[in-house]
Amino acid sequence: MFMVMGLFFIFSVTFEGIGTRAEGAEVYPSKPITLTIPYEAGSGADVLTRPLVEDASKKLGVPIMIVNKPGASGTVGLKQILDSKPDGYTLGQHSALASNKLQGLFPKNQRDVDMVGCFQYDPATIVCNAKKPWTSLKELIEYAKAHPEEVKVATSSKGAIWWLATFSFADAAGIKLNIMPQPGAGGMAAIQAAGGHTDLAIAGLPEFKTLIDAGNLRLLGVVGPNRIAGKYNTAPTLKEIGYNVEVFALRCILGPKGMPKPVLEKLQHVFGEVAQSKEYRDFLLSQNSVPLWLPGEQGVKAWDEQEAMFRPILEKGGLLKEQK
Repeated sequence: MFMVMGLFFIFSVTFEGIGTRAEGAEVYPSKPITLTIPYEAGSGADVLTRPLVEDASKKLGVPIMIVNKPGASGTVGLKQILDSKPDGYTLGQHSALASNKLQGLFPKNQRDVDMVGCFQYDPATIVCNAKKPWTSLKELIEYAKAHPEEVKVATSSKGAIWWLATFSFADAAGIKLNIMPQPGAGGMAAIQAAGGHTDLAIAGLPEFKTLIDAGNLRLLGVVGPNRIAGKYNTAPTLKEIGYNVEVFALRCILGPKGMPKPVLEKLQHVFGEVAQSKEYRDFLLSQNSVPLWLPGEQGVKAWDEQEAMFRPILEKGGLLKEQK
């Protein structure tokens, strides 16, 4: 698990009002910025990123227009981001940089972007339809062992972060689940389980919270390093019941490689201020999400650790097709 190290680097940018001026260049920003979220509206990635972007827009003094462009485990939106001119006016959010390249879905990873910073992470969580009889992970696992491939579980598209968590859980527990990938991230998985179309769903807690509180879903466990803080902390981690598995979505703001240094540093400064503000941290905690700020190279190194974690999972799942 990476360490939340905070902001330790020194900025050498010059601020003129709200802008940053590279020698011989216009003041940045001088026009609206587009930020692509490569997941569907209403997903955890979308819900948790929007307040961050809204406050960053105010600090930058220009509109930041959010575009949702889901598809192919986030690679459709990622391609659009990284194919853009590296001038600071096209940014993106992503949470699958390492796994996309490992699966051969996209030829670039965290080393091929300009990293603004990682601002939040969510562990995978396991929920069941509230009408199901299981009240603990142990009960679920015992049932699944006695009924191979009978238990249906909705999760994200094959190879995406929540699918990786689902496969890891089944592999570690020695059970065979009927895994039913859904389009996009975890929003559709939540609806499938709450509606009784599947028995389980595995995704981040922000996608499940409302349906848990409404009594439609029951939280059984966490595929992460720690229990969920607050009122959901009764659900154990897989490690607590004997399975050495943790999978979490690490979300970051990035841009195409080659942005001018003063522009990148300005973005790191502004997004860092917002990510570490009491208002935004309180918002994340209200969503039972985990705040952090890992700027630039610190964020890249955190993704390197994710890559090392994902590689054996993808190899077991037959999806390791890394492009060299």
